[in-house]
Formats: sequence, C-alpha cells, structure tokens
Amino acid sequence: MKPLILILSVLCSGAFAQEAKLTRVQKLELAYQTGLKAHKEGDYEKAEKYLKAVVKASPTNVEALYALESVRTAKLTLVKTASIKTITGFNIPKVEFFELPFNDAIEDYRLLVDLANGEAGPPNIVINDKSSALKKAVLNLKLQNVSSEALLNYILSASKSAAIYKDSYIEIYKP
Repeated sequence: MKPLILILSVLCSGAFAQEAKLTRVQKLELAYQTGLKAHKEGDYEKAEKYLKAVVKASPTNVEALYALESVRTAKLTLVKTASIKTITGFNIPKVEFFELPFNDAIEDYRLLVDLANGEAGPPNIVINDKSSALKKAVLNLKLQNVSSEALLNYILSASKSAAIYKDSYIEIYKP
C-alpha cells in the first residue's frame, strides 16, 4: 500500500508542476501580448516594462528580445526628434578649439549655441563619464560656418564619444 501512495504522490506532484509551468507560460504570453499592444499604441514605457519582464523570465525568447529592441529604437527615435530641436537650425560662424579639455569644449559649445539661437537658451547636456576617459580628452577643432548639430557631431567624433538624445537633455557618454 505504501508504494502505491508514493507513486500517486510522485505522479500528482508532477502534474501540479506541469500545471504551474503552463500558468507561467500563459503569464509570459499575456505579458508579451500586452507589451506588443502597448508598443503598437505608442505607449513605449508600458511596452518596455512588460517586454523586459518577459525577457527577464525567459532570456532566450527571441521574439520578446526583438520586440524589446524595437521599443527601445522607437523611444530613441522619438526622444532624439524632441531634444534635437534645441540644437538644430543654428549656424556657428567660427569655432576654434586648440588643446581644449573636453568639458570646456562642451561648455563652449553650449555658449555658442545659446548665442546663435537667442531665445531658446543653451541645450542641457549631461556628461556620463564613469571611467573619466572624457575628462582626459583634449580637442583641436577649427571650423567655419558650421551648423550647431554638425559641431556637436565633430566634438563627439574627436573625443570618441556618443550621445543619447533624451526629452529634455542630451547625454554624452564614452562607449
């Protein structure tokens, strides 16, 4: 009688584990579908939240990984469009940076854009330099009649840095 009870308890525990696994899979599928729907509706924060949860629970889920990357790309495109307006459409007549430290070059850039755009004010720029590599960078630039956006791209290129365009600021970092 004891072996029969033992066999039944093993079989039942396996059935409950299978049911719990299906419930988990169903929850992941619901989160995935909710994330896709939010992405389609343009609610990128909600989409990212749900898709991140799916990827965290199932890191090999290729569809969720792809959808999450699509959401992040859409967010970056939207944000870049919003924040780049603060630096586009302005021409800088003359720029000369000779052995100028990176932080000073960014501050000069902000002042040049502020002078060129008048009422809009200088762009908000955040430097994310955990390794202090940008702090050590020294720039040499001599440009004439350059757009403010092109000037920033020159600074980024010369310092081997990159930028992420956020809603209200530009984050510069060392990749």
